[in-house]
This record gives sequence, C-alpha cells and structure tokens, in this order.
Amino acid sequence: MPEMDGFEMARRIHEDTDLTGVMVMMLTSCDLSNDAQRCRELGISRYLVKPVMQADLLDAIRVTLGLVTAPRGAQPVSAAPAHAEALAGRRVLVAEDHPVNRKLVTKMLEKRLLVPILVTSGTEVLLALESHTFDLILMDVQMPGMDGLQTAAAIREQEKETGRHIPILAMTAHAMNGDREKCLAAGMDAYLSKPVRAGELYDAIDYLLSDPALGA
Repeated sequence: MPEMDGFEMARRIHEDTDLTGVMVMMLTSCDLSNDAQRCRELGISRYLVKPVMQADLLDAIRVTLGLVTAPRGAQPVSAAPAHAEALAGRRVLVAEDHPVNRKLVTKMLEKRLLVPILVTSGTEVLLALESHTFDLILMDVQMPGMDGLQTAAAIREQEKETGRHIPILAMTAHAMNGDREKCLAAGMDAYLSKPVRAGELYDAIDYLLSDPALGA
C-alpha cells in the first residue's frame, strides 16, 4: 500500500498495547522467504499469496481464529514457500487464448519465479518451439483452430526425431469423463480443470519439473 505498507501497519498494531490479542493476516503479491521472516518478526498470524481464492481466504480466517486445525491453501508464517527458489528462471510456454486466464496464470507462475512466455494458439506453440527451448508447456485444450490435443500430438511426433520430451500440462474448462484420458492419449503428462487453483497448479509443476523421466 502507498505511504504506510502492510508491514509497517502490522508493526504498529503489534506494538500498540491497546490492540494486544488482535490477529493480523497478510496478503502479499510476492511469495518470498524474506516476507515470511518479516511476518514472524511482526507477529503476523498467517499470510496468503494473491490472487486469493474465496475458499482459501475463508479457511485461513477459520484457522487463525482457531475454528479448524488445518488450512487448505493459506501458509503459516513459519513455512518458507516451497520450491520457489528451485524453480526460479524455468521457462514455461503458456498456450491460452482467453486474456483473463492468461493474466491469472501469468501471475501464478511469476509468484513462483517462473518465466512465462505467452502464445494464443497451437500454431504459435509450434512456431515458438522452433526457435526457443522451454522447460514446460501449459496448454489450454480448447483453443481455436489447432486445439491443445492436436498440438500436443504434433509436439510428440516431432520429439520422435529429437529425443527430447517437454512436459505438457493440460488445462481444460470442461471437466468431463474421459477428458483426462484424451489428454494423456494425445501425449500430455498431467491435467488440470479450470478455473485453475494456485495450489493445484504449483503441485503439478513441482511434479513435472522434478521428475527426471519427464525432462529432456
């Protein structure tokens, strides 16, 4: 926030004896280990990384107030963000034609210090792969023209000559029976349904980028 940021506000609350017992939760755009350390020093109970989903916010509030014992999405300030530094700088090709979804996914990736490169169609995916290398492809299934399934199949066909395997994470707005099987049959390695939740996205990325069998 301008003028007085959230950390300074938390410090003043923590030092004000009239506010003893008041619990503070932090909403941050930067999920970094030094933020967690500052939260501990200032007596902040929990912090969440934006964009914050409604269910995760409710869970965090309930945990902070002692109404439940385990959160679904919020991080305790004692925990450093998982895998953020290990994934820093990894290049992710994001194939998504919807501008709102592109913006949301971009923010999620940048909060894990990943480098998103954006395209809007299957054709653009194939063109990007001709001149650049990527650690992961995040692929929307329902793209106009050449859809995600066709694009994944084309990539896997090309890789028969190169011997490389780029992990492909599918995203689909239609979570229907058989979708997962179609994605895997086309050569994709994992599958997420929209709206994409940050925790599920990070878990999938951690899995795909840490499994040596899925890399080059």
